[in-house]
Amino acid sequence: MRKFTFLVLGLVAALSASAIENVYLIGQATPAGWSAGDAVPMTAEGNNVFTYTGTFTNGEFKFTCVQGEWFPRIVAVKAGIIVEPGKTYDVLYGENDKDPDAPEDFKFYIYAGTYSLTLTMSSEDNTGTLAITGTPDPIVLPANAPEICGSMEPEEMVDEGDGIYSYEGFFLKNDDFKFRYSVEWWPGIVAADETSNVPMRPREAVKAIYLPTIYEARDHKFFFEEEGSHKIFLDTNKMIVYIDEEPTADNAPAEEQGFKNRVVITKDGYVIETEKDIRNLNGVIIEEK
Repeated sequence: MRKFTFLVLGLVAALSASAIENVYLIGQATPAGWSAGDAVPMTAEGNNVFTYTGTFTNGEFKFTCVQGEWFPRIVAVKAGIIVEPGKTYDVLYGENDKDPDAPEDFKFYIYAGTYSLTLTMSSEDNTGTLAITGTPDPIVLPANAPEICGSMEPEEMVDEGDGIYSYEGFFLKNDDFKFRYSVEWWPGIVAADETSNVPMRPREAVKAIYLPTIYEARDHKFFFEEEGSHKIFLDTNKMIVYIDEEPTADNAPAEEQGFKNRVVITKDGYVIETEKDIRNLNGVIIEEK
């Protein structure tokens, strides 16, 4: 009896996996946009592997398994993932919106470029992986000076030269800000942290990222923990934000002050601390956690 039950369960799992006959790309970054009826077909390679090579624009994307329908779908396992060539990401399959265990509708974000995508789905459960190779287009920032926006009224920043812009003002506790290049809010520059807004502190520089189009999952801002007058600097070459004066080895804290994805100036120079390790700006691991 136990053997019979095992065989039945195995058959059900196999049938569930075999239901994924087709996969389509959909989203702002794809030629289809968000039109489900125009979703772009991927090539079925067999063994639950699907591939696609083509040009993407800046924006979000995900997968659907029926052209013209939003379910079944294949999505990212968490919010805020900006994909990079040479990396592999986990994905989840959701059968329909009635299933209480269906994964949330998390989308990927990709910068414009030409890429090859390989989607491999498990034959045993609702998991899979997305592998990406290819070449992103060069990122060119708008020529105009950015505006600072957030808790304050949007205001054009002062061009200090060499890709550095500034804004001086008084800020209340928890006042937040980011930067935009258009009255439509995007393109813009936001805090690089994957999960939350980031506090500004003297003698520290916070990593920033440029988003050409809206990606709400990464719309994280910079904020002040205490009220006071500050001069904010945005360095678009290093993609960092700092206040009052540029952090240097001479005015650095005596000891490293860690914060996830925060660029901290120490006596040894710039370092970036993440959840897994500490790296210098060239990506070399200084210390593993």
